[in-house]
Amino acid sequence: MQTRKSISSMGLISIFIIAVLFAPAGQAKSLYVNVIWPGTVKAYKIVGDHIQYQTDAQNLTNHGDGPVGLALDPDSGIAFITYERWNGIELLNAKTMVSLQKTTTVSDASNLAGVH
Repeated sequence: MQTRKSISSMGLISIFIIAVLFAPAGQAKSLYVNVIWPGTVKAYKIVGDHIQYQTDAQNLTNHGDGPVGLALDPDSGIAFITYERWNGIELLNAKTMVSLQKTTTVSDASNLAGVH
């Protein structure tokens, strides 16, 4: 089992990367990346063959050992973030990149490492 210190020292980026189409074909697309340490979600804009940094998520609470799972509901624009060694799911407005400051917990769970 890796500790938070070993994760940060290796500079790992979560393998959970989600590309989401918020615009018709030919226009910019959004890319969301979970960064385990320091525990945030970053948004990028894909235009043609270029990737441009947009912003980090605002107001995320870093639970457990950091975010490791990311799922998106494209209809509502809500991202669902799971954390290593925590039994909750945090909700993020994927369009504004601001946490909704809402979490839901899963009883009898201790580690919701990833979502699909």
